[in-house]
Amino acid sequence: MAANPKNARAAVNGTGGQGDADRLTPAGGNAAPESTNAGKSIPGLEVSSTRDGYRRGGRGWTKEPQKVPAADFTDEQRQALEWDSNIRVVEIDIPVTDEAE
Repeated sequence: MAANPKNARAAVNGTGGQGDADRLTPAGGNAAPESTNAGKSIPGLEVSSTRDGYRRGGRGWTKEPQKVPAADFTDEQRQALEWDSNIRVVEIDIPVTDEAE
């Protein structure tokens, strides 16, 4: 995948990029309860748009950031998201939780 100038700007401006993942907190503000998957995570993207209902990468996006597993996107969809100036994409780690409790 080619270098994305949008990500380069984010790095220069101190916004976006992988450093943001350390500052993110899960919904509710507290750490997830202990589980057998404690400490495990999968690569993900936190995606938001400049306006509600904006479509790119096969989905509709809102101003509210949405966390999506990176594996849900093809290379082409991810590139379309990353290169679109109306979309904000941040690489994150999504904690793995137990589905059945």
